[in-house]
Amino acid sequence: MSPNFDPNQNHYFFYKKNSIPLVFIHGVGLDHQMWNYQLDYFRNENIELSELSYFDLASDLDIGRVDPNHLFDVLKKIDLSNSDALFVSCTSLPVLSIIKELENKINKVVLSSNQTLIWDTLKQINYKKEIVGYGELFNN
Repeated sequence: MSPNFDPNQNHYFFYKKNSIPLVFIHGVGLDHQMWNYQLDYFRNENIELSELSYFDLASDLDIGRVDPNHLFDVLKKIDLSNSDALFVSCTSLPVLSIIKELENKINKVVLSSNQTLIWDTLKQINYKKEIVGYGELFNN
């Protein structure tokens, strides 16, 4: 299902029967076309996106300056009732430090670009020590 993009809207909804819904948050606003590769990847993996949202920030420097408390407040207000998880894309967005608290607040698994990269790297090198404070992903 292709969304009807409205340049004045910052949330996009993708629903499909019998899908695993996921909310996708991206730090950069700009033109929605920049997300096509990421959206296609998820669709090709049979992961249906239930919502796409973005912050209207044009540069990685600005994205890195987003206050984690503000980010937490924004993310906790997203309607996740039709979602299994919250995926926060964008390596510049400072979400890593709030993942555990956010998971506790919204009662959903929270995944971020940096967190999943760290998790995968540690799995690749067969790292066995406990990782605490960075989300449910590290408990699996």
